[in-house]
Amino acid sequence: MGTCSSSSSSSKAPIIKSKVVKNYNQSAMVIDLDGYAQEFKHPVMARQVLSKNIGCLILCNSETLNIGCWAQAMAEEEELMSGHIYFLMPMLKSHSPVSLHELCSMAIKASKVL
Repeated sequence: MGTCSSSSSSSKAPIIKSKVVKNYNQSAMVIDLDGYAQEFKHPVMARQVLSKNIGCLILCNSETLNIGCWAQAMAEEEELMSGHIYFLMPMLKSHSPVSLHELCSMAIKASKVL
């Protein structure tokens, strides 16, 4: 599941901020806590995304997020799928329900990059 990483590598995948992505269906989008999007055009595993993002985070598929339900962390060996949006979230969200406010905030972040 999610991992606490203390990696000294601060490099992220290509970052797109508030830019329209024309070929959204051909890439997987990962949106971090600050609203920055990472676009992955090649197959990538959840553990690869988590290793590039420092902190106690989980990676969640946006399609599994529901109001009042706990965020479901992706397994580290799970592959991100093209055309899907994923969110990096604090590990604590896997132990508390997602609120309407949080879900709306994530939707706004996603709409800014798509």
